[in-house]
Amino acid sequence: MAFEDFAEYGSNTINSEWTTITLSSAYARNIAIFAEVNSFNDGTPSSNRKKNSLAPVEIRLRNISKGNTETSTPGSFDIKIQRPYGYSSTHPSETVSFLAIAEGTWDLVDGSRLEVGIYDRIHTKNNKFQAQLFSTSFSAKPGLISQVQTTDGTDWITLRHKNVSSTGFQVAHQEDEHQNKQGSKEHLIESLAYLAFDDGF
Repeated sequence: MAFEDFAEYGSNTINSEWTTITLSSAYARNIAIFAEVNSFNDGTPSSNRKKNSLAPVEIRLRNISKGNTETSTPGSFDIKIQRPYGYSSTHPSETVSFLAIAEGTWDLVDGSRLEVGIYDRIHTKNNKFQAQLFSTSFSAKPGLISQVQTTDGTDWITLRHKNVSSTGFQVAHQEDEHQNKQGSKEHLIESLAYLAFDDGF
């Protein structure tokens, strides 16, 4: 199967306010979004954290829609940049690249295989790992990326993996230093997505 039959990629300019991106296609299956910031427009760093414009950032997503294939209504999603506690919540415009890809297991024309899974986090505790199995085992340990797909919890969040194997992996969420030490040490349940792929994809 050709990659463009179940996925598309693009780029856009976003900041710390929500931006809606409309895709070029509608999809029969639910889609996952994977996105990264590809520019660096923060300004000059400062030794004073409260005044520092140079902040760690994460992409936040919400309202991911596969669209409607019957009406040819394309898919869409909302996206923004988020800074952690202790920094100004306002972030300047950055270039972001994204991949929209339908859920499932896909065999490509070059013989490589990839799998996209969408599932809910089962733990609210920070740094608590949960196991996630692939729907079909890979022949060797695959490459793996993950991203939070919802914004049910408003605190800054990132994901960590461990014990990646041909059959699955473990994943946990982390919040920023302040929340881990002085906050509730919990985050509301979010929807997550992973993309696992053969070497050479």
